Amino acid sequence: MSVPLHLYSHLRIHQVFGANTDVGKTLFTTALCLAETHFSTPGKQVHYLKPVSTGPISASDTAHLNAHVPSLSRAATLVQYPDALSPHLAARKACGDDLHKIPSDHDLRTGISSWISETASLTTETRSKEGQSGDSSVLYLETAGGVHSPAPSGSSQATVLRPFRFPTILIGSPHLGGISATISAYESLVLQGYDVDVILIIAEQQGAEKWGNAEYLAKWTEERVDEGLRFWSIGGPTLGSGSSSSLWGPPPEKGSKSEEEDREAMRHWYQGLVRGNEQPGSSSTTSATQGLSGVLQHLQHRHQARLNNLDSLAQRTRDVCWWPFTQHEQFKSNSDVTVIDSAYGDMFVSYTKPSASQQDGSQTDAVSRQSLISPLLDSSASWWTQCLGHAHPRLALAAARAAARYGHVLFPGAANEPATKLSELLLGRSRSSSPSSRSKLSVAPWASRVFFSDDGSTGTEVAFKMAIASAEARYSTRSGQPSASLPRSSQAQIDSKAMPTAGTTKASRPSSSSFSPAETQFHRAPLQPAVLGLRGSYHGDTIGAMDASEPSVYNARVPWYTGKGAWIGAPVIRFKDGVAAVEADIDVGAEQEWVGIADDLDSPSSSLPSSVAWRREYGSLSDVYNVSHRLGSDPLAGMYRRHLQKLLRQLAEQHAVVGPDGKGSGYRFSALVLEPIILGAGGMRFVDPLFQRVLVDVVREDGEEIFGAWDDFPRISSSGGRKSPGASSRKEGDWSGLPVVFDEVFTGLYRLGHLSPSRSLLGVDPDILVLAKILTGGLVPMSVTLASSSIFDTFTFPGSTKVDALLHGHSYTAHAVGCEVAQETLGILSRMDEGGAWEASRAEWQAGRVQTSPPTNDAAPPNSDDGTSSLIWSFWSASAVDKLSRLERVRSVMTLGCVLVVELVDENGGYASSAATDILRTLRTQPVKNIIGTTTEGDHFRVHARPLGNVLYFMSSLNSPAETLRSTEKALLALLSQNA
Repeated sequence: MSVPLHLYSHLRIHQVFGANTDVGKTLFTTALCLAETHFSTPGKQVHYLKPVSTGPISASDTAHLNAHVPSLSRAATLVQYPDALSPHLAARKACGDDLHKIPSDHDLRTGISSWISETASLTTETRSKEGQSGDSSVLYLETAGGVHSPAPSGSSQATVLRPFRFPTILIGSPHLGGISATISAYESLVLQGYDVDVILIIAEQQGAEKWGNAEYLAKWTEERVDEGLRFWSIGGPTLGSGSSSSLWGPPPEKGSKSEEEDREAMRHWYQGLVRGNEQPGSSSTTSATQGLSGVLQHLQHRHQARLNNLDSLAQRTRDVCWWPFTQHEQFKSNSDVTVIDSAYGDMFVSYTKPSASQQDGSQTDAVSRQSLISPLLDSSASWWTQCLGHAHPRLALAAARAAARYGHVLFPGAANEPATKLSELLLGRSRSSSPSSRSKLSVAPWASRVFFSDDGSTGTEVAFKMAIASAEARYSTRSGQPSASLPRSSQAQIDSKAMPTAGTTKASRPSSSSFSPAETQFHRAPLQPAVLGLRGSYHGDTIGAMDASEPSVYNARVPWYTGKGAWIGAPVIRFKDGVAAVEADIDVGAEQEWVGIADDLDSPSSSLPSSVAWRREYGSLSDVYNVSHRLGSDPLAGMYRRHLQKLLRQLAEQHAVVGPDGKGSGYRFSALVLEPIILGAGGMRFVDPLFQRVLVDVVREDGEEIFGAWDDFPRISSSGGRKSPGASSRKEGDWSGLPVVFDEVFTGLYRLGHLSPSRSLLGVDPDILVLAKILTGGLVPMSVTLASSSIFDTFTFPGSTKVDALLHGHSYTAHAVGCEVAQETLGILSRMDEGGAWEASRAEWQAGRVQTSPPTNDAAPPNSDDGTSSLIWSFWSASAVDKLSRLERVRSVMTLGCVLVVELVDENGGYASSAATDILRTLRTQPVKNIIGTTTEGDHFRVHARPLGNVLYFMSSLNSPAETLRSTEKALLALLSQNA
């Protein structure tokens, strides 16, 4: 759950971490607070917060601060345990058997946030009443122990505090071993995403230096000045009352005198520490006597620099960056730009520029005290990449681990452990000691090879190259010549000096100097490779991926786009008024496509929208997705089969037509390419899984006859004379009909609640599979294309040469960072699945399986509960989905796993529609609590989403807090209910 975040122009906030215990955190925090009051301007307030403290109250850090900084405006300890132990042990000892009394991480963050909000409010009111300006007020938050000392819950306090990402002061260790401890603490903070502004260390006593920590760390810090980091080693007077005659260094030891004398000695030490005893103009950072004025100036500068940077970021970005899929003309002001300071969990930390009245202090206190940053729910999962939230500490550590070990290393003909282990993991060949873990993580046990590329679009390009080459190796061209799409050893046989005649399959291999791509292009086979796919598909923005999709708004303005294929309509699932139904839309230019099925179903046309050809209702969504049951019981299965057999024959014949000169532009279908379950960028359309399953079955069972019937010439392989195996000699596991490619870039790896949605929901495996996005937890780009042995064998066979290989790659193929992060991601997801992390959501959908609204026509009979109902579940609540489906403005709603899709009523639907814009604008600009009228602490976040025309879609992570999703549902329901 999120909490209010804090960045103010009138209140600086600094958190103080220590390299370990007993390094002087409280001493320096006390001195800093004292210095702030000493060098203050009128009206400036100084505050102190200790979230967790252990030990007697009388000896608490807050008590120490109050004793030595009497002018503190506010000082508090939120959680105090009596035993001086690590907070997680002290909490357990104090709470005994009632562990529910131990504050959770969220409870602790909420307490911190509430206290700071109240402090910011009081500070604003004081400044406003006194009309003061100048240096901002300040709050110091002191942590407990070292960087990773546990919070009461047992979590690292660095992780607990990370959503705030307060600017950090690190107190280094002056002891033996302190150099290592300080640098390790600094690197731990950086790995957690913190900005460390200052390292402070208590100086050794003058004349008695032993360890040299200050000198070493000063030089070490000089190399990091560009990061904004500064270092000071400072002490106070340790002898006598006159600073000019005192030795300077650590504080005086307690207990050598009376309590009053001890207190006076500390007071004297603090005064010297604050004011210093250096000559004017000295710039040394290791002198014990320089005082804290330079530290305060640096902290003030860093605070103002952060504000200035965030304030200018929108304009600077508009000046120099070119956004993807964005019309810049629509961003007419900086307020239209989402400025992201950082991100954590499901939230962006978004900056909102203060108004002119806020900046000059003329605004009301209620407005001017608002934080300049706030949580903004990333409900598109940053273009579908996120699955564990932003900046997951274990993924960040995995990336650092691989970067430190490898950097980047060459992959072709080489081996690195992260790439090999990830490949074994994906193929189900992991060397894990747990057999059950291996089977759980077996994403593609049918595959034999993993090919690495950089993103989903290039991953699909690789898949097309694999499929086309394999199909062409099996099905020769009509002329008998090798196709231009074949591996290059076959192309190279077409020698400009000794060109074979039509029907010839052998020719001398030319040298590399005689090979002419232009001449090969001129003599290419008349039938060009093409794909078979679904209308509304989208596979990326690279040229080959674009050509594998139908003409659409995505490629309409791209001159080189030449769609190579045929795309057929597919029925979709809609959930409306509590009823699940399969509907077939009437697409422009294909008005007669569904006539046969519509007649067979005898759908009452009077009750259907004009855009729908037919509709069939079901007892529940679980019934729709029970493909194995529907294959044997649903009449649509037979109707789909007959429809597809007829349609595919027509398409094969139509696209194979060439001109009388034999050089026409006909196509040969070389691959079936599908996005299983959901057509993502095509409008988040949930395709009837039965249709996709039957399509794969028809292609595999009848494809040999459909796509090879018009080939009257001998079949050749990529090696020229090598014969591709016929149906009778084919090995088990060889592809049949056409190679089947599943693009699971969006839907794969638990996005829909299943490790492999095609296996779990369609009940079928592809020959080639593309994965990306979730693969690396959304942290770094990487894609894998997994292929069966029959696909791999197209490129590697006895006698093959280098040009027979799959000649595709990029500079960062199988980069170790991505592979290491991917292993970590899959390991976390597998443990979440096995450990029951999603059982509450699954149980809610299982319980709500019975439909509340009866079907309105002759619906399919409900399936028996054979266990398949557990396949259909979502992180979004069944209750909210049902309520959304009953709203007048909603045409339909659908959900699976992380994905929630709301299709709005709009006569001009499609990507160009603006029906969703107003709703998303309200979600982005208004806190959820304002929309739903609640005062709940966790409902202050706003929602950032991107529409797909008239479609609203929202995407959770696989570990999103349920409270965040429930609040988002309430806000969406409230907005869509208005003027309904």
